[in-house]
Amino acid sequence: MADDDEWKKLPTEQKVQHKSWKARSEGYKECLKKFGTLDEKNPEFSKYLGHVKKFVVDSNELVRVQGLEVTLVFVQNAAVAGKTSGEVVSGIISKCFNSKPRLRELGIQVCLMYVEIDRNEQVMEEALKGLENKQPKVVHACLDLITTALSEFGSKVIAVKPLLKPCIKLLDHRDKNVREATKSLFVTMYRWIGPAIKAPLQGINAVMLKELEDGWERVASEGSPHQTRFMRSQQDLREKMEAKQEAQAASGEEVEVDPYDLTEPVEILSKLPKKFFEDIEAKKWQDRRMMLEECEKLVSVPKLVPDDYGDLVKALKKVLSKDTNILLVVIAIKCISAMALGLRKKFQPYSHVCIDGMLERFKEKKANVVAALQEATDSVYATTNLPAIIETCVEYLGHKNPAIRAQTGLFMARALAKTKAAVLNKATIKILVPPLLKNIEHSTPDVRDAAFLCFGTILKVAGEGKLMPFIADLDKLKMDKITESAEKVAGKPAASAAPSKPTAPAPAKSEPARPKSAAPTKSVKSGRAEKGGQRRKETKASSFQVSNSKGSCNKCIELFITRGQGLTDLQATVSSTSSAPAVEQELGEAAAEDLVATVISEEEKNQILNNNWKERLAGLQALFGKIKGMPPSSIPCQALVKLLIIKPGLKDNNFNCLNENKFKNPKIQSESISWVATSIVQFGMAGLNAKLVIEKAKVAFTATNPAVRAAALSLVGSLALFIGEKLRMLFENEKPALLQQIDAEIEKVKGQSPPAPTRGIKKKNGSLDVEEQSDEDAEEPGLSMDDLVTRVDISEKITDALITQMADKNWKERKEALNSVIEILNEAKVITANIGDLTTSLKARLSDSNKILLTTTLNILTQLASAMGPHCAKHLQILSASMINVLADSKVFVRQAALKCMNAWLENTKMAAWLEGDMISSALSVQKNIFLRIELLSWLAEKLVDVRKLPPSAKEGLEMCIPVILGCCEDRSGEVRAKAQGFLPVIMRHISYDKMVRGTSKLTPTSKTAILTLLDKAREQIPAPPPAAAKPSKPAPSVAPPGASCGGGRRTASETDSSSEREKGAQDTTPMFIALPNGKEQRMKDEAKLKTIKWHFNVPRDELIVQLQGQLSTCVSPSLITEMFHMDFQHHLKAIVMLNQALETNFDSTVQCLDILLRWLTLRFYDKNTTVHIKTLEYIKSLFDKLIQSNYRMTEYEVSAFLPHLIIKIGESKDNIRKAVHGIIKQLTLVYPASKLFLYIMDGTKSKNSRQRSECLDEVALLIETYGVNVCQPSLPKALKEVATNIGDRDKSVRSSALNAIVAAYNVCGDVVFKHVGRLNEKDMSMLEERVKRSGKFGEAPTNPEP
Repeated sequence: MADDDEWKKLPTEQKVQHKSWKARSEGYKECLKKFGTLDEKNPEFSKYLGHVKKFVVDSNELVRVQGLEVTLVFVQNAAVAGKTSGEVVSGIISKCFNSKPRLRELGIQVCLMYVEIDRNEQVMEEALKGLENKQPKVVHACLDLITTALSEFGSKVIAVKPLLKPCIKLLDHRDKNVREATKSLFVTMYRWIGPAIKAPLQGINAVMLKELEDGWERVASEGSPHQTRFMRSQQDLREKMEAKQEAQAASGEEVEVDPYDLTEPVEILSKLPKKFFEDIEAKKWQDRRMMLEECEKLVSVPKLVPDDYGDLVKALKKVLSKDTNILLVVIAIKCISAMALGLRKKFQPYSHVCIDGMLERFKEKKANVVAALQEATDSVYATTNLPAIIETCVEYLGHKNPAIRAQTGLFMARALAKTKAAVLNKATIKILVPPLLKNIEHSTPDVRDAAFLCFGTILKVAGEGKLMPFIADLDKLKMDKITESAEKVAGKPAASAAPSKPTAPAPAKSEPARPKSAAPTKSVKSGRAEKGGQRRKETKASSFQVSNSKGSCNKCIELFITRGQGLTDLQATVSSTSSAPAVEQELGEAAAEDLVATVISEEEKNQILNNNWKERLAGLQALFGKIKGMPPSSIPCQALVKLLIIKPGLKDNNFNCLNENKFKNPKIQSESISWVATSIVQFGMAGLNAKLVIEKAKVAFTATNPAVRAAALSLVGSLALFIGEKLRMLFENEKPALLQQIDAEIEKVKGQSPPAPTRGIKKKNGSLDVEEQSDEDAEEPGLSMDDLVTRVDISEKITDALITQMADKNWKERKEALNSVIEILNEAKVITANIGDLTTSLKARLSDSNKILLTTTLNILTQLASAMGPHCAKHLQILSASMINVLADSKVFVRQAALKCMNAWLENTKMAAWLEGDMISSALSVQKNIFLRIELLSWLAEKLVDVRKLPPSAKEGLEMCIPVILGCCEDRSGEVRAKAQGFLPVIMRHISYDKMVRGTSKLTPTSKTAILTLLDKAREQIPAPPPAAAKPSKPAPSVAPPGASCGGGRRTASETDSSSEREKGAQDTTPMFIALPNGKEQRMKDEAKLKTIKWHFNVPRDELIVQLQGQLSTCVSPSLITEMFHMDFQHHLKAIVMLNQALETNFDSTVQCLDILLRWLTLRFYDKNTTVHIKTLEYIKSLFDKLIQSNYRMTEYEVSAFLPHLIIKIGESKDNIRKAVHGIIKQLTLVYPASKLFLYIMDGTKSKNSRQRSECLDEVALLIETYGVNVCQPSLPKALKEVATNIGDRDKSVRSSALNAIVAAYNVCGDVVFKHVGRLNEKDMSMLEERVKRSGKFGEAPTNPEP
């Protein structure tokens, strides 16, 4: 009996494990008391982590009840309880759910407690496994668990979608209780997600569906459910969530769930008929119809599996665009519509192609076709956004077919109504307004009505403030029509839109009092462009003739342009109407005369108009003097100008009154061109007809006078400031000598930003022709190529034969097709966005197995982006994912071509277009694509730093990347980790720290702690947003154009290089070395455990380089990493210079990274540049000098990765390199045992390089002379025998070196050497004996014997 009670003396931890049920029962009671009093982080809980799973599966049912009670308290109180969730819930399902009601009830309570401590996913995962149990009681209990969890925690905690598929099967279960429990679960689901639950259940038994519908009707009257139980992570938000639920209940508002999210996707591509793509192009329309009907059946499902639908869309689009059978066209349209509905945002890559084809097909007048097209365009638009299709729509708004114009307008109105006000910014409205203004003047009523509806929709969505500046000139009738259309548009008005009718711009500030006769006659509008892009012709006053030149008249005119009342009136007008044009009322002849009389006398006026030049000069000088003394506000500028241009005026032939008299005079030409060059810099290029200026510059280059040609070159320099290197393309047909001069002018301003205008009409806020706008409203500055050249349409050259050839199985045919595309692009240079099926064909080539063709395709796409300019944006969605996937290629040159291509497309598109949807997150989620992760994370970090603000759609795409990026922070690859961690501060600036923290909710506790630490660190490193576009409130100092001959001469070299100096100033301030405790020791352990690849190779492999880059990225600064792994040897030299500097300033950190620094130095031995070799060896010499001074001893781990590669360089043909290597080996003996060094040198004697064998044998001889024969390893006989094999070598120097090594051993230990060398042939032995006899040094002691 005493033995039976022995367990009572045991501690609680052992009692709960005892084989006696009584002991376990007592242990559970003690645990129940203890667990209720402990703090949640008490280490006592950790002792039971391995035992809790046994509590719930106790063999004794009565004791098991106690075990469940203890488990419930443990989960409720222990911070570490989450670690046990999987095994405990699994044990409850297997041992408690098929037992007594009390066990089942307690089991459910424990599972719900796990949900409360944020282990909802693990609990539901185990519960779903339990639904497959063969015992109905277990299945029934699992259903009760799910139903209770959903009722208490709600659909946001318990995801409904994973439950649908297994639970639908249980509606036909053989057990009645299971069927009833399943129905109860579906009724609970209906309470939380509403009618969305009906869609997945449409295929079940009709009787069962009727029973469910009856249950849904009963609970529908109960109102919206409330979350009654909250997870630990929700406790902080509990009050807010409860208040929100009460508010929803009070307003009767229900949380809507999209049925699409609950539907299982269907895979259809494999189900297409085998000959689908052949028969859909068959000659018989019946065959085509059969294929289209099969396709329609397949795509008519609620949800499709995301896949590559490019070929299917291409086939359907061909039917849509080219088929003459209207019936088939309608089926194709329905297929496209169904695919768009089934794929939603995943259809975006194909949306532009489909929209283009459908808008073109609106030429059909049949009602069924038009109706199908309207439905399909709306479905496709739901998968994309306005910026992606706006150019296509603008093109069709100007189509020659009125039906297409009208239907495009109606489509645009529907699309605009679904667009957010933030997207419909001023830049977007500016693109839409010109074609719509044309359409409201169209002769066809439908076109006019559609245009008015578009304007009305813009007014409703964007507001009056954004639209009115663009339509201020419209008459009242048209304004009323726009207002009427806005009232018809469904939806909420924009916050900024006033309910009242749009009003015309406010009138200009009242002018100073005029004489009665000075009534305005007409309005002169300056700076306003006509709809066709040409300026309006100014109305000429009768009896006034305008001329162009310089002289006394011009001095007067210039004076009252800068000081006069006319300018004041213009500024008042502009400031009162924000972006409205400058307007001044033109004075009549009588009014002008009255105003002139207020300034000068009649006599002075007559002098100015006198035929005698002396009289005219006196009158002009008198006028000039009076104007200088008048206050600016009182000068009647317009009236005086009208006086001065009266004949002879600006055509005065007298030199004193007007210096020049003929426009063909080279002086006039050169000065005029120089004035234009200066004015471009001072005023900017806004409103300038750049095409005309370039044509005039080309004419000036043909002039015989050198001053004219020089002035034309200065004009090119001014234009290059604003246009950049693209300007060169416009002069390619000029002579080579002239092209060199043009290149020199462009090079002078390379890298400089266009200067802000220093002169021009001032706005209300004092800025120069620049409006304060938000980032989303900001318009893109500068000129586009459309302003400079006429684009070429190459669609006719992209034939079906070329597309077919590009997809040929023979790589030579594909190459020929790609070369044909290159020729087309080279010939056209600047092209339209209409390139036929070239985009989809090039996309297919991005997965070509032939790397040369793949690189060629990337180069074509790079050229294509430059040729199309901003118009390439419409093709981006088709190509971007494939371009990114190329980054997974193992070949460096392929990845570099892909990055170059991506950069070219990014230059001509917006960063937001790359981030929308899940393209980036999908690419990064593939864990095996290490290279892709490295390159893409680096590219995103580099590009997003320069983005000031992202639109909401792009931010949503970035938020989808959060889980993947956090996963990359713990990737096995060191470089992936480094790049992901470096990206954290950049992404955090755009989507906030809080959202990043919320992204850690699904991580394991260990990972979550590590990631939160990284996030906190990244929070401190968030980069500042880039500065907004310059909007100076004061005029900047005047800047002369490059090469200008006027206005202060040429700019200095310091001014030219200012931008490059600014770039140099913004250098990386990160410390060169990053402290990493025990980093070297950990790397040594990782290599020993084969976690990393050993540094053994004949030629450096990509995976080794990537591994080294990852290891270094944790130890050295990003700037040094960039230099070390750059493709250009100049950057390697910079890296060596930086490392040299660190030897003096940061030697301890250099030693901490010695192992990986030596590995990087071995890579430089394989470079082809001699300078790199020499500088590398010089650095190694300096490094070893420092190591010797500090008495450092190198480890085998450090030497084994470095010395074999150094010994290879001992065989170099260049004497200076060999000497440097010998010197380093001598240094090595002071930091590494010479006996171990001997083995590495003996390995070098096995090389095929005879010079290397000879030099290594010389080193062997030197080691023996210095340290004695004890240095020979693994033993003297073995070492000498191996050396002796080289006595018979073909190379004389090798033979001589081998004999010298053996003689060195003979000099130390005598004749025993002949025994150790083994049996040699007679010739070799005689050579050895002869050399030994000549040496005569036996008995000499080594100079530095090893201890």
